[in-house]
Amino acid sequence: MMIRHFYILLVAFLLASCDLYHETESYTTDQYENGALKAVKIRSSKKSRKFEMHDFYQRWDNEYAVYYKNGKKKSESKQYYKRSTYGRPCAEILNTYKEFYEDGTLKLLQNDKCDCRTSITKEFDKKGKVISKKKSHLRRVK
Repeated sequence: MMIRHFYILLVAFLLASCDLYHETESYTTDQYENGALKAVKIRSSKKSRKFEMHDFYQRWDNEYAVYYKNGKKKSESKQYYKRSTYGRPCAEILNTYKEFYEDGTLKLLQNDKCDCRTSITKEFDKKGKVISKKKSHLRRVK
């Protein structure tokens, strides 16, 4: 009898705690006059379903891509933000920006991590070789 009550309580606890986060996603497109794809924007968010004062988590993911008229990607941007009471002490977790030549090869790559504390910028030529690379690191003043 005690084992049956234990299993019932265990199943009830598992069912109540399975869905901890609420996720939403929005998808927007823009087109040229001829109907070709010009830009795509995807925004998704994830937040705690059960809001508590000392256990709060919310995250936004933004992805934005712009295309040339020939259909190749012109630029791409990905940003990840969070707001919480735990974890890494930064609001912008990662920001990635890529720029492309018209033939589709990579022109510029920029990665910023944790509110631009670490930033890596690479420039490429039309053949795909690295022309320049810069890395900067900001130290936090306490």
